[in-house]
Amino acid sequence: MKLTFVNFVALLFATDLVQFSAATALQTWCTSQGHRAAYVSQSCFVRTTDSKTFDQHSVGCTEQPNGGLAILPSTKIVESIASIFSDQPSSNWFFFAYRQASGQSGGLKDNWTWRDAQNNSYGSNVDIPWSGGEPNDFNNGAVSGVEEGYENCGAMKTDGTILDFVCANYLMGICQYREPGLVYLPYKFGYKVLTSSTTIIQDKSSLNQENSADNCAILCRTYLTCQGFAMKSSATTCTLLFTNRVPDSDVTPDSNWNIYGLL
Repeated sequence: MKLTFVNFVALLFATDLVQFSAATALQTWCTSQGHRAAYVSQSCFVRTTDSKTFDQHSVGCTEQPNGGLAILPSTKIVESIASIFSDQPSSNWFFFAYRQASGQSGGLKDNWTWRDAQNNSYGSNVDIPWSGGEPNDFNNGAVSGVEEGYENCGAMKTDGTILDFVCANYLMGICQYREPGLVYLPYKFGYKVLTSSTTIIQDKSSLNQENSADNCAILCRTYLTCQGFAMKSSATTCTLLFTNRVPDSDVTPDSNWNIYGLL
């Protein structure tokens, strides 16, 4: 097989060989934070040292530019940042950017979405790794298991599973700081993301752009949660994605589309 540029890029992703040639300023800072930080997918994930409410953490990730509570849309990312909990007791829990719509009357696992400090929603995870018996909407000793709107914020345990927790209570948090200039490369050629996919950022499907994939990348960079995008080459139409890799079950063959992800 002739090794074209397209095939070469695909090979790099398939073998996990893609790396930056030199450490960025964010990588250097991230490394300096020791066990409380991990650099994954052009982001530095940092465990805070202070306890705050969910809303306080949402606006409190300011140690570096481009910060916010962490979006953790895949088990691979959760596994990759596990080292930040290595020196933490199992009793410690950490807020991250997963929240249930307040006042909702659905089930315990309904209406959980990734949300930023402005309460913008970026879709949900159907395979989020809930801890055993969670979510339970526990209410100070009352019978749990019925959605009453008491525990509407997601908290992560040191084993990578999550539970629902009272938003106004105090926990440490997980902040995410992203590179100012992110690099996206195509990794799935001739495929379109299904509109039913939960990897699509809410209301960010089939957005019209001009000229090239660079413009889709610029658009993606404006959203803290955007990890990749699908692009229709014939019309430069972009669909923004909050996960770095789209599962095969969420795509369909279409020669007009390619899917791009972070290095």
